[in-house]
Amino acid sequence: MESLGFRVAYVVFDDNRGLQGALKLGKNMEPMVLCTAETPITCGLEKWCQEYNNRIPDMSLLQKDIDTFMEKFDHEASKKALQEKEAMQEDEEGWIMVTKRGRKPGFPRKESVEKKIMGKEKQRRSKKELQNFYRFQIRESKMKHLVNLRKKFEEDKKKLALLKQSRRFKPF
Repeated sequence: MESLGFRVAYVVFDDNRGLQGALKLGKNMEPMVLCTAETPITCGLEKWCQEYNNRIPDMSLLQKDIDTFMEKFDHEASKKALQEKEAMQEDEEGWIMVTKRGRKPGFPRKESVEKKIMGKEKQRRSKKELQNFYRFQIRESKMKHLVNLRKKFEEDKKKLALLKQSRRFKPF
């Protein structure tokens, strides 16, 4: 039997039923051709060369992308410079607004931002504050908890008594 490399398929069936089904498909069927002149299958050195060449971008497309990026960058830079120039101008009263710029500019002095910062500061302080640090504080908190449980129990007893009196007592 002549081997043609990857262009030949060898089929192994698990049982006779698969073989019989394949034989019934068609005895007059033409062989299936995967590689034709319109759709060639590249392999080996030819495939590697094609993959390498596909990795290298077309110079005209690359130059076009670079030009569009640089135009956008120049436009943004000029916009930023114009904003800085406008910010440094004096207002009607002769004042110039000075702001911090750089990698870490300060937070804006707005009421919402200040509220958020104050809230975070309160949370940080409450975490640092120890609750029930001393023995008497632990005892007091346990006693308060027990008193609350007793109050709840008494309230529940009253509710149950009212429900029993109205004869609509359905616990479940």
